[in-house]
Amino acid sequence: MSDPKSQDDATKDGPLKNFALLVLWLCVPGLVLGGVLAIISDLGDWDLAMGIGGSDIDVPKDRYAGFMLMVLGGILGGVLHFGGRVVDLVRTHRVPSLVIGAVVLVIVVLFGGRLVEALDGGPAVSAAMKGETDRLRAMFDAGEVSPDDHGRMLCWAAQNGDVPTLELLLARGVHPDATREDGTPAMKLACSYGGQDAVAVLRHAGSEVRCPRPPG
Repeated sequence: MSDPKSQDDATKDGPLKNFALLVLWLCVPGLVLGGVLAIISDLGDWDLAMGIGGSDIDVPKDRYAGFMLMVLGGILGGVLHFGGRVVDLVRTHRVPSLVIGAVVLVIVVLFGGRLVEALDGGPAVSAAMKGETDRLRAMFDAGEVSPDDHGRMLCWAAQNGDVPTLELLLARGVHPDATREDGTPAMKLACSYGGQDAVAVLRHAGSEVRCPRPPG
């Protein structure tokens, strides 16, 4: 005689499992499409974005990131489609599976950071977001910073209250009232999140935006 409790658990787990699988399957074409768009935007030097939920999400302009996204989509699709066979294969061929897993781990460690930076908006924006002032200075010296990224870099530094990065960006010619994609100026972010020091740096640089309330 079957256990009623076990049947109830199976009934509850079934829809949840199916929903999780559906979400994962939907991620596969999203990753592949994102990869294709990233490669196209890099090759054609286009600024592409996808409108999701009323917001524009920038597509990475990086063919390497695009390739990695497509690979991840392919791996996820393969795991979802052949999941049971993969488990059986690992159980019966443990040593080769460990070798393959180690190779995949090495690839992720070596190249995963670059993919993350591309998703952040590029190396320069990522450096500003993380407060890597010295690295950002080196990128300016090497001519690797695009003027198109100035607004996002300044806004990240202002929001984080990162005075050294703010001073570097302003000294390199970034306008103190530069905005991010949605039109929010750096001063507004400094007022809401960055603190008094960040506000003072932007004011000294000539920002004309005023805080609606005392900076936090």
